[in-house]
Amino acid sequence: MFASIQSLAQVDLKQLDPNAFDVVIIDEFHHAAAPTYRRLLEHLFGGAKADSARQAPQLGRGLRRHERKDCVTVLDFIGQSHRQFRFDLRYRAVTGTTRTEVEKQVQLGFPFLPAGCSMQLDRVATQIVLGNLKSAIPSRRPAMVRELMALAGARSASRRRITLPEFLQEAGLELEDVYRSGSWSGLQRDAGLAVPAPGPYETLIGDRLAGLLHVDDPLRLEAYERLAASASLIQRTDVDRRLVTGFHFAAIPSKIAPKTLAESVALLHAHPAIVEELRELIPLLDERSEHLTYPLDLARPTGSPLRVPLSVHARHTVDDVLTAFGMLDFNKTAWKQTGVIRDEQTNSDLFFVTLEKSEREYSPSTLYKDYAISPTLFHWESQSTTTQRSKTGQRYIHHRNRGGHILLFVRPRKKQDGRTMPYTFIGPADYVSHKGDRPISFVWKLQRPMPADFFRQAKVASG
Repeated sequence: MFASIQSLAQVDLKQLDPNAFDVVIIDEFHHAAAPTYRRLLEHLFGGAKADSARQAPQLGRGLRRHERKDCVTVLDFIGQSHRQFRFDLRYRAVTGTTRTEVEKQVQLGFPFLPAGCSMQLDRVATQIVLGNLKSAIPSRRPAMVRELMALAGARSASRRRITLPEFLQEAGLELEDVYRSGSWSGLQRDAGLAVPAPGPYETLIGDRLAGLLHVDDPLRLEAYERLAASASLIQRTDVDRRLVTGFHFAAIPSKIAPKTLAESVALLHAHPAIVEELRELIPLLDERSEHLTYPLDLARPTGSPLRVPLSVHARHTVDDVLTAFGMLDFNKTAWKQTGVIRDEQTNSDLFFVTLEKSEREYSPSTLYKDYAISPTLFHWESQSTTTQRSKTGQRYIHHRNRGGHILLFVRPRKKQDGRTMPYTFIGPADYVSHKGDRPISFVWKLQRPMPADFFRQAKVASG
């Protein structure tokens, strides 16, 4: 059967049995958000929505899995599109990744799609898409200022200020774009918009807010919300103070850093625009969190569990981890130039693992073979000087009998887009086996399976 969308719009769709068609070919699918297309598609494909935000992922999931329709093939002929056409929005919808990650997926041939899905671009189409990704988005600072000024001008009659979420939505940008060179407060000032008072060090602190973009731990986000709401430390728990200390080391530059936590919080609240910005930023960080997380409880032989304010499957910097354990604060610092840190107070060994290692960044003695075997098993090599009979080696091997904790923090690579990557806390692990000496090769079993998407990344990163 052949029919135009105009004629089908006049038909009672109940007369069309969706199971009667072996193949459905839709021309001009970029019009699928139109009501006439939506009505037809939802009838043929069992309620699959055709709006622009959802149609792409459902090509590979809902439509492919519909009963008696085990495959959907989309032929997208890419020509010389308008220079402002946004390929990144389409591919981000399919892959569920950021624009930067989309660019890498295009270059690598989309290796991280859902099981059973594939996407193929020929050489010319790949070049067109990559060129579009670089040119169609106002991600440079001057272009963002112009975009914000234009949005403000269009809204001048209502006199309602543009919020950070609204700007990201209207401009099609990501948080990383705004914070690549400055802050949201600074961007608004550059666009001539009304912003709360700057405070004495707005630029210095604003430039450091990019160091918060990895935060997806609910415990940390809630503590930061309380910090933005009040400068008072009265009635704050020890756990909360540790998290606020983590904020200090992330956002307050050392050249202006106060000597106490109370002074640091007071300094932050001396910058009303930054505080207001945090109130907009924190919900966005929470909204884009990808993994279900679990608060860390370290069991003790007697008494209640030790509470360390970290969540399993959330992302953390080394400073986040050390402040949560109380090893880093205003009165003490911890040695961080190593992949292994020992905390005697909680009887814990913290392993910080980078999967992709290059000889340029790591010495031959630290090019350890660390990799994910399965979602629950992880292969890890000790430091090159550790032997099985050493105190450290024996502590690792017999950690369960001694009430010790092995905690694994893993990242695919050291840097991404010029910034140091945070670690994903894949959680407490238990001893399975070991072999060799200097280094010792261990296999650890995670108490919770690592997130599926992180496992795929870990497998690719470790080769």
